[in-house]
Amino acid sequence: MTPFFLFQLFDRLKKEKPNALERYTVVDSDMTQPGLGLTPEARKMILEEVSVIFHLSALVRLEAPLRPAMQQNVHATRYILDLSLEMKKLEVSRNYWVCSVRLARGVP
Repeated sequence: MTPFFLFQLFDRLKKEKPNALERYTVVDSDMTQPGLGLTPEARKMILEEVSVIFHLSALVRLEAPLRPAMQQNVHATRYILDLSLEMKKLEVSRNYWVCSVRLARGVP
């Protein structure tokens, strides 16, 4: 199982529908690059087969320089939205926001 699915966020799903995570694929990307740095194969798969996106990329250090913070928090979100406009099976029903400030600071 990919480390992504070890987050507590997925505990209920793993308990109630143990095989559900077989439907998910984690894709390597570079969120700071136009086109997200996706391979042509990954982009094609996303555009044709994916119905849900989890955008969990963010730079949450308040003391971070402005340029990297803008790339990670603003441009990356724009690149995800651009990609989503081309997705054939995207299901838009809810938006969820998960704050990772506690994780970034090491706060329990």
